[in-house]
Amino acid sequence: TMYAVDATVCPDGLPHEPKFSQLTAMHEAIASAASSIVSNDAQLDNGVTVGSGKAFVYGDVAFLEGTGKVTFKGHDFDVPSDSSSLVNLTSGVTMFNTLTVASTVTATQRVVAPTSGLQAWSQWPEPIETSSVPPSAYPAGSVTSSPHPVDMTQFTSCLAADPSDRSARSKRSTFAIYESSFESNNSISSVSIPSVQTMSFEVFVDGVLRGTSEDLSHSHGSSLQYDVPLSDAKGDRSNSESGEHTLTIIAEELGYANYGFKQGLLKGIVDDVKVSDAAGNTWTIDAQWTLR
Repeated sequence: TMYAVDATVCPDGLPHEPKFSQLTAMHEAIASAASSIVSNDAQLDNGVTVGSGKAFVYGDVAFLEGTGKVTFKGHDFDVPSDSSSLVNLTSGVTMFNTLTVASTVTATQRVVAPTSGLQAWSQWPEPIETSSVPPSAYPAGSVTSSPHPVDMTQFTSCLAADPSDRSARSKRSTFAIYESSFESNNSISSVSIPSVQTMSFEVFVDGVLRGTSEDLSHSHGSSLQYDVPLSDAKGDRSNSESGEHTLTIIAEELGYANYGFKQGLLKGIVDDVKVSDAAGNTWTIDAQWTLR
């Protein structure tokens, strides 16, 4: 209920005013006109010019768009600019206007009180590297391998009854973990992750968090390269030791553009990951990837 603060109900369950009462009034007006609306053909492309706006007539009711003060069907209506009204053409009553806030709103009061039930907290670290994950910690089919990173929607639907049901977004995890290995004689300085808009990445080297990157665009899921600079971190062997190291990337999808999931938008890592070291060398990770 917190998505883009547009919800009609607040996270604590109280109405988000005045939107809650405004939408309630809109639904009540539409409900009272429902018999006229459903008994007439859709008027989407059949608007009648009224002043500087349009009227979409459904029997004895009509939707008027931003016409200002006009006379229509023998009645005077005042429809403010950039608004719409639902009007009754028999009585001349304006049943609802999108800019006219409901005359009454729900009165609420939040009371914050201490509680003794939330004082004993526990915390524990989650395993980062695959080698540290206890057996059977993940559902069957949720851990796989691939020679290259793949779109996370291909393997995070393991919670769905039918994993091939790609539209069952509510049955997917919004997190995915990609893990591979690389060899380097120098400390690595950055990782380049090919992905799409509205993603977040956390990059671990040998189990130590080294960098993060995110994009909060509320857009259409276009391709986006995440170049993640890596900081020095105590305990990360890649800072001092040559040889093989483990790269773990936690991907979190931060949402889809409206109805974008119906268009098959990708999420996660969608192509090969590149690594750069302090000496200026850049290469593509070509080792096997574990996906979970």
